[in-house]
Amino acid sequence: MDVLRLMGPKQIKTWGASMQLSNSVKKHMPAEIMDAEKFVEMSARAKFCAVKRLKTNVKLKLRTPSELYTLKVETGKAEETIKKLKCEIREI
Repeated sequence: MDVLRLMGPKQIKTWGASMQLSNSVKKHMPAEIMDAEKFVEMSARAKFCAVKRLKTNVKLKLRTPSELYTLKVETGKAEETIKKLKCEIREI
C-alpha cells in the first residue's frame, strides 16, 4: 500500500470507490473451468494437479506456470478425469 502513503485523506476516499483490480492482482485469482476435456488438455503444460475430495464432489486444482485452474466434478466422474490427466497428481 505504498500508493496510500503518497495520497492525502480526500484522495484516498475517492480512490477507494473507483479503484479497479490491477493486472497483478487479477493474475493471481484462480480461474474455474467448466469443461472437463479442456481441463485435461491444459494438464499437459501443468506442474501438478491437486485433488481435494469433499463430501458431495471433488475439486481438482491444476497449477500451470502462470495460473491456477479449478474444476469441480461429481465423485463418480472424478476418477475417470484423474486417470486422463497428464501431470503429477497430489492428494490433499
